[in-house]
Amino acid sequence: MDYNRIPFCIEGCSADVVKEIEDLMLLVSPCIYHLDGEQRRHAHLASVMVSNFVCAINALAQDYMQGQNLDFSMLRPLAEQTLRKWDFGSLWPQMTGPAVRHDDKTIAMQRSLLADQPELLRLYDLMTEIIQSR
Repeated sequence: MDYNRIPFCIEGCSADVVKEIEDLMLLVSPCIYHLDGEQRRHAHLASVMVSNFVCAINALAQDYMQGQNLDFSMLRPLAEQTLRKWDFGSLWPQMTGPAVRHDDKTIAMQRSLLADQPELLRLYDLMTEIIQSR
């Protein structure tokens, strides 16, 4: 793991304590954020979404690909390109696909592919609804 890229969120009971923590953390990473307790709770929740939720969705896609005798690694360039979109600002306008286009024909076809997988179908429907509501 590249510690120079790990963000450290710090808070302290006084400016002196914060400065001491910051000086110590700068030995590990230049990526330091000063957050209060409430901000840290929100950042942690968003971290769960970005890491655990995305990992779970990718694990479901991996299982799905394996179930279709497809090589999951073929999706890696797509996943990497998706991460690079962070460099270009807001992610909503960068989305593509049938949900963004309101391509009901493709959505119906993809839903039919998931007819025997209720967990994936629920996720597909929820994500489609969220994307289309933006």
